[in-house]
Amino acid sequence: MIKKRKTKKDKIIADLKRELAKKKPINLKPVPITPKTPKLPKSSPVSTNVNNQINPHLKKDLTKSLALAILVIGFELVVYWQIK
Repeated sequence: MIKKRKTKKDKIIADLKRELAKKKPINLKPVPITPKTPKLPKSSPVSTNVNNQINPHLKKDLTKSLALAILVIGFELVVYWQIK
């Protein structure tokens, strides 16, 4: 692959960048950042009783799903042990 030659313009730009780098040393002092956090209003304590918050239909559906999942996993294990 042929290497691209630098044009006169590229050389001038490179020289100017080098001169600029020599004149202005970079300050690497860390700037302290103080984030401003908004103050949240205080709220009253919330009841954590889970039984009162779950809809009875949802609880029934979750129970059915859990029972079916256990049944299917059990069936798969029985079939696996029978084949083995």
